[in-house]
Amino acid sequence: MRLRSFPNFLSGLRIVLSPIIPLLVVKKEYAFSFSLVVFLAITDFLDGFLARKLKVESLLGKFLDPLGDKVFASFALFSYTFLSEYGLPKTIFFSLLLRDVSLIVGGLYLRRYNFVPEPSIFGKVTTFLVSLELILVAFLNLYYLRHLKILIDFLSPITLFFIWISFLHYLYRGFRLLQNS
Repeated sequence: MRLRSFPNFLSGLRIVLSPIIPLLVVKKEYAFSFSLVVFLAITDFLDGFLARKLKVESLLGKFLDPLGDKVFASFALFSYTFLSEYGLPKTIFFSLLLRDVSLIVGGLYLRRYNFVPEPSIFGKVTTFLVSLELILVAFLNLYYLRHLKILIDFLSPITLFFIWISFLHYLYRGFRLLQNS
């Protein structure tokens, strides 16, 4: 494999491996699901970082990376909201689902203006917080620690806040683009 395609490989790996998470969670294989969530969260960070650092950003990568993010977040959030013993609040799952479906529909509509959406700082913070919460909840299911549960309960409203701020920011950017077209 060429180094140039490695970031896209990582995004593709995230897309292919994410559907395994719910299978592991249902079987209460929390050690494996925790390892997989951590691994996929690392690939989420690495693919974009390596693409920028190695100067190998591509149109395919700009499509695969956010798709990989959405696939990973969807499977992991669903698993750790509805299938695990200790889960995330349902409001996080449904808010992120609403935001992401809206972004996909809006992005498809804005393609007619040759618009390729750039990630916002709010979106990046949201992705980080969601990944962190997923790792914490995966670990909580592996080892129940009261302090960890308190930390998750503290982080969840902050994560929810950033989901909605990023959603509003993306909406603002989309409407501004439409006004300028």
